[in-house]
Amino acid sequence: MTFFMNIESDFWTLVFVSIIFAITLFWLFALMLRLQSQLKIRKFSKGRLQPTKIQIKEHSIAYTDIGKGQPILLIHGLGASQYSWRLLAPILAQKYRVIAIDLPGFGYSSKSYQENWNLDKYSDVINSVLRKLQVSTPHIVGSSLGGLIALKMIERWPEQFRKVAAISPPLSKRLIPFSLSRLQVLWPVAGRMITTQFVRELMKRTVEDKSLINEESIGYYSRAFVDEPESFKSFIQATEAIRTGDNPNFIKNISSPVLFLWGAKDRVVPIRLLDKARQMSPESQYFVHEKAGHHMMEDQPEWVASRIQCFFES
Repeated sequence: MTFFMNIESDFWTLVFVSIIFAITLFWLFALMLRLQSQLKIRKFSKGRLQPTKIQIKEHSIAYTDIGKGQPILLIHGLGASQYSWRLLAPILAQKYRVIAIDLPGFGYSSKSYQENWNLDKYSDVINSVLRKLQVSTPHIVGSSLGGLIALKMIERWPEQFRKVAAISPPLSKRLIPFSLSRLQVLWPVAGRMITTQFVRELMKRTVEDKSLINEESIGYYSRAFVDEPESFKSFIQATEAIRTGDNPNFIKNISSPVLFLWGAKDRVVPIRLLDKARQMSPESQYFVHEKAGHHMMEDQPEWVASRIQCFFES
């Protein structure tokens, strides 16, 4: 009996040691990938200009301000940054003053993962940025989550904004079926898996023009996640803004027409949600580009600029 007990004890010891060994190898592999990503990003970022920052209470908000004329505010989407407007902003800046921001928790803005972010909180911070920059009655263009925030802002303060254009806004709580914040125990592991290669694969779902997936774009979109560990936590908390609150029913309260733009090849926010927007805002304008993906401002910047300018000037 003692003999068999010793065998069983040795077996479970071997299993335990094997598990520890496998976990150690996994962490070493993840660390190697992360260090490799950091080296690539630092090599790319060397000498690059940093965006201007403005302090709003405890938040440090990064922004870029170019052009002259009527102001347009650009709000990026979930997991992105103001970099996603790099192709559209210069076109708009030929006729407008263009302000592109990094939302709290993204890009070069401070990371505030401890807050339970929702559409109201995001819009409050953005409104404070506009007041501090002395920007009055701007137009707003938002992509994805940024489009949802733009819609919330004009619903809350219709007298403060001219017109809103929303690019593929996530008009369904079902896009985030459960609270990812409940999986906090997995955050350290999942966060370390975000490398430049991981971002490359994500970009394949957001843009249709694959020439946009290059060292520069991967470097910019990866930087915050690789260099700042809190970025992944901020990303998870931001998903609550889509999953909670009155999304999308509040759109019925918007009194002025909105411009909705969608890419027919959007693989992040399906085009079927455009029908939901039409039902809730029948007086708005709707356009679909047959060759564009989720980030149509990257895929088709000239087409997007043309639609926006026509709508804002009508």
